[in-house]
Amino acid sequence: MKEITTDDQDFPTNAEKLPWPQDISGITARLRREGCRSIGRMKGNDDAFEVVMGTLRVLAKHATAKLTQQKKHTKNLKANAIERRDRSLAMKAGDRRLKLANIKKEMEHLQRQRVALQQSSLTPAPIHEVKNLSAPQPPKAPEAPMPPNVQPKTRTLQTAVAKSAGLGLPKRG
Repeated sequence: MKEITTDDQDFPTNAEKLPWPQDISGITARLRREGCRSIGRMKGNDDAFEVVMGTLRVLAKHATAKLTQQKKHTKNLKANAIERRDRSLAMKAGDRRLKLANIKKEMEHLQRQRVALQQSSLTPAPIHEVKNLSAPQPPKAPEAPMPPNVQPKTRTLQTAVAKSAGLGLPKRG
């Protein structure tokens, strides 16, 4: 890109033709718009020009200071995330060791109980009595006969009088 100097007489004064740096994320859109509006309000006044340039210098210093702070903050965030991950992994590994130790202790306890039961001639007493269950009884036949299946009355399409008169079936509709 061509270096821009204030000596360039060819530099555009139209804000829409300025050679802005590429800003894909759009973080400077409002700054460019408002900056051009402020410059347009100078109306050839040298004092207004100094105010605009001073403002731009302050913004440049602010951007530099903020960039340094943000880099340090981002570095701290990464370090903290790595530290949290490492602590979590260590804690999970410690939990696994603790669980395995507890399982080992319980297994040893159960093995000691088994050996003690084998050495003693005691047989455990049954807790529940077992009963023999008989097969289920078939259902009894009903005492009263079932009522006959009653069908609802159907509507006749033609009355006897109409049939004897020789009239046909009524029309649909």
